Amino acid sequence: MDCLMRRRLHWLFAGIVLLASFSAAYSLCSARIGGSPSRVIELAVDAKANVRRISPYIYGLNFASRRTLEELGIKLNRYGGNRSTRYNWQLDVTNTGADYFFQNISLQKDDGLKDYQRFIDDNQRADTDSIVTIPMIGWVARDGSSSGFSIIKYGLQGKASPERPDAGNGVDRDGRMIRGNEPRDTSLEVGVEFQKAWVRDIVSTFGTAAEGGVKFYALDNEPCLWHRIHRDVHPQPATYDELLDLSVRYARAIKEVDPSCQVMGPVVYGWGAYFYSPADGFKRGQDRAGHSDAPFLEWYLRRMREAEARVGFRLLDVLDIHYYPEARTDKRVVFDGAGDDALKELRVRSVRSLWDAGYEDESYIKQAVRLIPRMKEIIARNYPGTKLSISEYSWGAYEDISCALAQAEALGVFGREGLDMASYWIATDRRFYGTPTYFAFRIFRNFDGKGGRFGDTSIGATSSDDERVSIYSSLSQDSKEMYLVVINKTRDASTARVKLRNFGAGGEVERYCYSGDDLKEIKRMPSLQLESQQGFNLSLPGHSITLLRLQSNTILRSTFDVRQNVWRSMFGVRRLIFNVECRT
Repeated sequence: MDCLMRRRLHWLFAGIVLLASFSAAYSLCSARIGGSPSRVIELAVDAKANVRRISPYIYGLNFASRRTLEELGIKLNRYGGNRSTRYNWQLDVTNTGADYFFQNISLQKDDGLKDYQRFIDDNQRADTDSIVTIPMIGWVARDGSSSGFSIIKYGLQGKASPERPDAGNGVDRDGRMIRGNEPRDTSLEVGVEFQKAWVRDIVSTFGTAAEGGVKFYALDNEPCLWHRIHRDVHPQPATYDELLDLSVRYARAIKEVDPSCQVMGPVVYGWGAYFYSPADGFKRGQDRAGHSDAPFLEWYLRRMREAEARVGFRLLDVLDIHYYPEARTDKRVVFDGAGDDALKELRVRSVRSLWDAGYEDESYIKQAVRLIPRMKEIIARNYPGTKLSISEYSWGAYEDISCALAQAEALGVFGREGLDMASYWIATDRRFYGTPTYFAFRIFRNFDGKGGRFGDTSIGATSSDDERVSIYSSLSQDSKEMYLVVINKTRDASTARVKLRNFGAGGEVERYCYSGDDLKEIKRMPSLQLESQQGFNLSLPGHSITLLRLQSNTILRSTFDVRQNVWRSMFGVRRLIFNVECRT
């Protein structure tokens, strides 16, 4: 073959490659959503904007197994819930309350450990800090077999336990609550010293918080609902004064045993309890009016600050609340299953209630909840320096992709908004492990199955259409790696343009994706070839969570130079553009 022919073939081949690259770029930018040309969504990331530390405690769980803790690198695990309110640490028994026929149950197993010991031991072995709930209600279960509303003793009732036919639900056949029952049918009356002895036992077994023992103690669980969940022993709604008095006395007792621990309270259930008294039915009434008409949390924090001044040390370290979004269609986002498409879309959309001042809650609340900034403002006004925790929350439907999208969105918001602590309810293996919710956590805590995690420094990231596609961004501790979590909240594929500022990216962009197409795994996708430090295009499957890992070009500069020289020697030109749009 003569020289002229070889040159012609060479240029023909180069032209084919160029046409193929332009065709690929055109196809990418012309991706269709719902049968019409997509609007490319602009995602902007700035490594020097809105920089703040991400607390590892925002990825907390409730009752997670050691397997889950280790696989996800979880740093916070909570021992709480309704059953913790009447836990008897000496006998290892508790009462289920209204959740399940007011039954006493035993938590003993064959390993010789009590339930709380097993929990703390697993946490320590997994390098996870513990929240342990200290009961304040004044009653604990007396055994593992009694029930609060015996049908033999109190008559026929609306429902009975399938396992224990004599255990009724405390509601008569006409639908009226049974009143005047005997609390001692199930429970022993105890005081502060009983629980103080428990903290001593924990410290003697596991050490102080400073020595690696239990770091956090919670002041009971949702005491504002004692009159509903535990009405067999506390039938009257709690008041402002009762909740404060108990908090001061129990917090002081805990701190006297372990001054290095942190106390969390008042562990209220949700929106109504943030502002009102149980005694007033969670609306304006005499109890609130008698306390300067102050919203409950504002009043509580001020009084706990005053108590600190009296005793000489901080009694409350963490403002702890629960949050179950109230949003609903004809069904509730949290408690009525996955639901239809409208409910699924609302489930994901309602995460905006965590932060967005422009989002009116789609519930009876009918105003912007903006939960995290609202609570931070309440703290700043009333007890500066107090941390913020959401120790129970859920977006329901843990088996559905809509919950995975909502959960990933919530975790991104927690980090961006500077929340200190959060614990998802509930993470037992049966209801959490291997579910879409589990994989939402895994995207942030172990996306590659090798310990790859979202970074610990949040940085600025915005979307031109946050209702469709949202983005959260972070840097590794040494700032050498950038992580992006991009959530496509729509059922249709989307195309996004990612623009980077103040981060010199180089090499390949690793890509991992979890979507409704396969709810059983996070898939490693083909890496993107990053041709420019300023940005790249990204194709997003419908209902998906994508994690991208980028590396700084200060690490990869030598690799870039070698690869570019190879292309120059082959074609005599700079590298061709295939999958990524570059700006030089």
